[in-house]
Amino acid sequence: MQGKFVIVGLFQVAIVFVYVVVIVVGVCGNSVVVNVVVRNRRLHTSINLFIICLVISDIVLCTFSLPVQLHYQLTNHWVPAFHWSH
Repeated sequence: MQGKFVIVGLFQVAIVFVYVVVIVVGVCGNSVVVNVVVRNRRLHTSINLFIICLVISDIVLCTFSLPVQLHYQLTNHWVPAFHWSH
């Protein structure tokens, strides 16, 4: 029985590691894109404005949605929905 808990623990550590890597790379990489487009005057085009909108939405997703999904993945309990519904 003890071996099962070790596997579950290693699986949770792997899930946390993957989520943290995705969140950090997502926020940092998208922040670099915003920084480059904002600082370079030649990149101020309508297509790049669309890309900036997508990048900002991705940053918001990485910042707010992924940590909530990680909490649900680890606990199998959707607490934020309960608090936001009142």
